[in-house]
Amino acid sequence: MEPFLVYSHAILSIALWIVVVQLLSAWTGGAKAGAGITPGGVPQPEDYGNKTYRIHRAYENSVANLGVLTSAVVIAMVAGAAPFWVNLLASVAVVARLAMVVVHIQGIGKPTQGLRTFIFVFHWALILAIAVMAAVAVL
Repeated sequence: MEPFLVYSHAILSIALWIVVVQLLSAWTGGAKAGAGITPGGVPQPEDYGNKTYRIHRAYENSVANLGVLTSAVVIAMVAGAAPFWVNLLASVAVVARLAMVVVHIQGIGKPTQGLRTFIFVFHWALILAIAVMAAVAVL
């Protein structure tokens, strides 16, 4: 366990993101139940003008990115990538994801090519950087 303690910020970032995803799960479930939507259903209309749909999309988007971010961080840790950079990029990635949740739920910006898109691309680049660091560490 001791070799992984240098990655404490990255580990805490992933743990925080897991908690956020679980909270979003409960929130979307409650919002959909309140709207009479069956479990597993998608709020209609599929429109960012519909707050229940935005909550649902924030949750789905968060789940979709949890595995990718977690995998990149774990692989970088196991590979022995530079702890400073793994910690920094993982922490910034979670902050970016939190910003994405706020933007989704509040309906900030345009539905396409708006602030959500820019945050998504930024987060995508952070994950790519962590993955590249892992690959470089084992070469």
